[in-house]
Amino acid sequence: NGIDIFNHGINLYLAEGESTPVEIDRSEYSITTSLGNLIQIPLKYQLQNLSKGTYSLILDCYDVNGKFRSIGIKFDVSTKFDIQNFANYPNPVKTKTFNPVNEGRTRFTYVLTDEADKVTLKIYTVSGRLVKTFKDLPTSVGYHEYPRTDKGWDCRDKDGFFLANGVYFYRIIAKRGGKTVEKTEKMAIIK
Repeated sequence: NGIDIFNHGINLYLAEGESTPVEIDRSEYSITTSLGNLIQIPLKYQLQNLSKGTYSLILDCYDVNGKFRSIGIKFDVSTKFDIQNFANYPNPVKTKTFNPVNEGRTRFTYVLTDEADKVTLKIYTVSGRLVKTFKDLPTSVGYHEYPRTDKGWDCRDKDGFFLANGVYFYRIIAKRGGKTVEKTEKMAIIK
């Protein structure tokens, strides 16, 4: 249906642990709107100076029919160098859809708890054959989506061929000083 940004707006709240959520001032986050798309509205908020612990970020809004929605995510602030919330979307990746713009495309998301020197992403077949490597991913603290293009990765291998239907493993490697952190997940490509 879409999000009603004109009559009700969007409100963002932050809570530490089980405490009562505190509304974040509207001037501290940005919302990018397009009259052509009220289904997906990018919201950017840079979390700063949070102490170690568990937090909840809550977004309240109304859809265009006046129905209230509240969505929340929990996350941990860590003092150690780590990769969190590593995933791809959509998963499974569908190569035959009714939306040719995003057909057969996916994005990878991750959170870095501290700045990295280098971040690399590798895609493997289930037999362990490397089919694609992405170098020079974003290294700053916080949430990242890759690739940063509007469309995402087109599921082509290093030689430019589309990957076949099946299960693949993807691994992110972040390096900082002498420390290396790796996370591995799996995705499916289907027709």
